[in-house]
Amino acid sequence: MVGGQSTRSALKSLQNELYELQGWQDDIERRRFAARQRDLQAQVDEEQVGDDAQAMTNANRALGLLRQIKVESAQARQAEEQKKRMEAQQATQPAAQQAAQEPSKVIRLEVLGRPAVDVAVGRRRDQPAEHS
Repeated sequence: MVGGQSTRSALKSLQNELYELQGWQDDIERRRFAARQRDLQAQVDEEQVGDDAQAMTNANRALGLLRQIKVESAQARQAEEQKKRMEAQQATQPAAQQAAQEPSKVIRLEVLGRPAVDVAVGRRRDQPAEHS
């Protein structure tokens, strides 16, 4: 059975590597947590049979810590995704703001005896854009 365990371990390792290359980090983390939880649960089960109270307490505490790590990892991942969305939104926002600030027309006013003045005229929101 040692050979079976070795090939199963190699298979999981290669699957994780492929998932990482494909950008499936959530799946990798889910699989890692599930594997660690199975290992810890097996330890808890062994300790129950072995009747070692301290070892069983440690294994149960380890399971609790694993759950906490899982929750905090998910929160950190969500915060990172939100940060990336905000940065992407901010990167596109300045271009949109600049386009909104640029006037659609510039009118030159000239009055005899006075210097010419250029006046920027924006388009009303309900007015269609003119195509020259």
